[in-house]
Amino acid sequence: EVSTQSTGTMGSKLLFLMLFGMTAASMYFLEIQTAESKWAGTDGPVYIELEGTDQQTFNFGAVENLEESSYRIFTKQSDENIGTVECISFKMGSDDAWMPAHIAAWTSYDQEKAYVYSRYEQYS
Repeated sequence: EVSTQSTGTMGSKLLFLMLFGMTAASMYFLEIQTAESKWAGTDGPVYIELEGTDQQTFNFGAVENLEESSYRIFTKQSDENIGTVECISFKMGSDDAWMPAHIAAWTSYDQEKAYVYSRYEQYS
């Protein structure tokens, strides 16, 4: 026979495990502003990788539809925890160039953002 007290304790443990399981996943955010210059956008994929303070990396994968003057926020959920984002690496997936104005990345457990700003200048 199970007593009410042990059932309540068991229920509390199950609730704790359910809540812990739901909070274990991290959400990664990527904010991208494409430059306002002609031909700044790309039709090709851009592959993003984030590196954190724990010397771990998170492969964000491909982001697409980065049109001229566009502002987009991408999200991806993962069980990986890389710490505070310190570095943003990107690689073009096609020969169609892209000119970002800025890129920022952060996680749901640490709102501190890492930034990349473009040094491109338009020459006439």
